[in-house]
Amino acid sequence: MSSDIAVKGEHHESIATLHSKLKKAQTNTKHLAELASSAPDKPDKLEGPCILWALSIQVLLNSLDKILGAEVLSRPGQTIRYQVTPQKRLAVMSENSLRIQEAARLTSSHCKNHITVQKMTALQEEVKALTEAYLQAADDLGTVPLSGVYQLAKSEVLQRQLLIKMKVLSGIISKINKEYTDSVQNVVCLAVLAATIDSKDHERIEEAQANFERDAESLLGNVKTATQSVQDCLSYIRDPRIRANLRSINEHLSFQMSDILSRARQMVETQDIGDMPNVEIQTQYWSAEAHFLVAEIDKMEGIHSATKQVVRLNLQGRHTSKTQDTLSEFLPNQKGETHPGSAIGSSQANHPTGPKTTEQDMQSPPSPKQETRMIGRGITTSRGAPSLTYTSLFLKRETDKWDPQNNRIIQVTRDMAEKIYHMAQYLRKKGPIQSKEAFVSTAKDVVTSCKSVTQFVRVIADHCLDESCRDDLSLIVDQILTVTNQLTIISRSDVIRALFVT
Repeated sequence: MSSDIAVKGEHHESIATLHSKLKKAQTNTKHLAELASSAPDKPDKLEGPCILWALSIQVLLNSLDKILGAEVLSRPGQTIRYQVTPQKRLAVMSENSLRIQEAARLTSSHCKNHITVQKMTALQEEVKALTEAYLQAADDLGTVPLSGVYQLAKSEVLQRQLLIKMKVLSGIISKINKEYTDSVQNVVCLAVLAATIDSKDHERIEEAQANFERDAESLLGNVKTATQSVQDCLSYIRDPRIRANLRSINEHLSFQMSDILSRARQMVETQDIGDMPNVEIQTQYWSAEAHFLVAEIDKMEGIHSATKQVVRLNLQGRHTSKTQDTLSEFLPNQKGETHPGSAIGSSQANHPTGPKTTEQDMQSPPSPKQETRMIGRGITTSRGAPSLTYTSLFLKRETDKWDPQNNRIIQVTRDMAEKIYHMAQYLRKKGPIQSKEAFVSTAKDVVTSCKSVTQFVRVIADHCLDESCRDDLSLIVDQILTVTNQLTIISRSDVIRALFVT
């Protein structure tokens, strides 16, 4: 396992040092246990061994934290522990767990080594189980008395077990997606370099910052070029489920990259690299999505090889000027062409009514034709994604028109729409929900209702004679289940719930 944990940086402890401290802690533990069993009625003789044991355990945990990234160095010789609240720490752990699990799933889908796939799948399940156990243990800390040392120790052990499994899984994912990870890690390393230079050396700091900004801008430009190329060729993919999935991943890539670079830039500005472990996990997630997208695009027929090359090289952070010229030469009109089965994102990009959309239109309920498009193909239109407030209001108004008499599904759906509307109001400090606890309770009710609706939709899809409609329904079910499962994991802990509401 230690071979899968990458130890980076000259200030990190080595695995050998960790093993040495582990042996000392084990020796002290054995000695303390022997003394406690041989002289149970002489507690005064245990004071010294207890202190020695506690110190050895603390030294061991500190060493482990350095390897796992829980403790980092900002400037040479100065140790700064990334300061976060317990609520934030739990939220970050849960978020990172979800990201690395999804990265493992995407990476496994195109990995040709069956042994590696089995290993990733097993680790993914372990990470999921440990995450739930850790969140539950952390939640229990708030309900036990201060003397509940066992609960505290259990939480600390589970946290580090989870970090170790995530680190091992991250190492495997990094090896498989290396071509997509390297360019991002190089830019992040420039940010770390700029953040760790002596604050008195202004000239070196300015040079490092300039190098970071230059490479960050180039990397983001490459990603945008790749995602635009993918967007232009999505209309050539006939399967609606595959098309919708790739569109979602494609849009997420640009957002993820912007977030990674924003975090890296913040490290440069604050000269604090405490966010590095989270950036590393996010980088693995991004590289897994990028590799998956390229692998899926490569399978598609009807997309020119030059387009596939542009996507691949740009997501790998390579220079693609020659490839771009080749693409322009062979496919001068591809961007303007459309496919009969194209989705709303492509077909409405040049819609004559697109530029005329006004702010008043955004605030008004959609027309019947617009409503049909939104229900049949999703809520993404040429106007851009509606706000949460707009969407919740639209859902409530639509469901209010339905007659719920003797129809359980309509009753459940109307109830869901009303609760989502109230939750959106709460986020603006309005509406009947008055507390975080009530908000969380309402959210759990929505999750339960979602499961009922998805069961019904799945039955309809199984008996649907229209293949296209059946595929759309199945895709909607999968999307709802994915979101509800993630929400269920995150909302296990009260402190996570409080942060989620905030």
